Amino acid sequence: MLIFEKILPEISGIVKEKVGLKHIKESIVKEAADILIKVEKEKISTIDVSAFPYFVAFPEEEPSNKFFLESDASDYVVAATDGSEIPIDPDFIFPYYLINIGIAAIGYGQNAFFYSDSRPKIYYKDNDLYEEVNGRKLVVRGELLEAKMLLGESIALAQVIEEFYRDNLPMLSLIDGTLIQWEIKNRSDDFKKLFVERFENLFKKSKEKNLPIAGYVSGSHSKDVIGLIKVAALTIFKYSKKEVEKFDQLEDVDVFEYLLKNGERSAVFKSNVPILQFYENPVYFFYLKQREVVRIEIPGFVFENKKVLEIMHKLLLSQMEKGNGYPVVLREAHEQAVVTNSDKSALDRLFCEMFAKNGEECTENLKALSKRKRGI
Repeated sequence: MLIFEKILPEISGIVKEKVGLKHIKESIVKEAADILIKVEKEKISTIDVSAFPYFVAFPEEEPSNKFFLESDASDYVVAATDGSEIPIDPDFIFPYYLINIGIAAIGYGQNAFFYSDSRPKIYYKDNDLYEEVNGRKLVVRGELLEAKMLLGESIALAQVIEEFYRDNLPMLSLIDGTLIQWEIKNRSDDFKKLFVERFENLFKKSKEKNLPIAGYVSGSHSKDVIGLIKVAALTIFKYSKKEVEKFDQLEDVDVFEYLLKNGERSAVFKSNVPILQFYENPVYFFYLKQREVVRIEIPGFVFENKKVLEIMHKLLLSQMEKGNGYPVVLREAHEQAVVTNSDKSALDRLFCEMFAKNGEECTENLKALSKRKRGI
């Protein structure tokens, strides 16, 4: 039992410490932003960053650039997917996991429509429960399960694009989260190649129709641009290693919260994380502000077509404005995807009822039973 009176003095001390640090952080954010806007794209791109022990994103536009658009889109289509899962419960009568993909598509304007659905699937066979990685069989859980769910989202979104694409209307497709498959970074090269190839089918589908697609990362903790600022401080502005340590406490969003106004996007940057060597398409990103600052990740073909990039910017702002800062279509996809603890319990009960109807007793192990029935 947590007795709050015992930790109240500690809570008070933590709050005072955090408030004090906030004021110090504000001056460091301003200094970091000043460095970024002085960086010249051509000059920084000649620097070899391989020796630096952190990720460094390179600017594809001048870092000082900001781009503003009005969110005045009216006739368009937007689609999104999100995912949720029930991981394997080692205490249940048999191992299984569930992935539920939520889907939403919305049309605005003269041909307005709304579509939402969920696509749940249960995985219980040996070839579903295990993945062979580096010659070993690993249980699909944690990062492997997250990667499999993201792949499922990409497959579903490709299908939705095919179904709701209209020749005469702009369309935007969104995945809730990153386009970078961080979850497979520790797997074998063969595994990465196959996995990424399947994931990038979504990019190919979008490129065929010249449609913008993005990963929408709310609450990003990325530091790729902070890495750029540190490199610039060391190599161009001649900071010492000790002097750049203060930037370690910052995240990219801190800088762009300071630099951007509502409706503005930052310059586009190219991500250089190692897993991207397995991608056919480079992944770029920018930061966009509409009440909050979010990281928007895009495949190369979106950045290379300025018209498509501008359409994306405008439709994102429209969705964020309609959703009070968060895209309506992502909210609807999330509502379809979410799986609660009560859903998990109901699913287990349903399995047990089905087993009983087929003459099999569904017994819990002692550990699971003790969690449900306490005794003294």
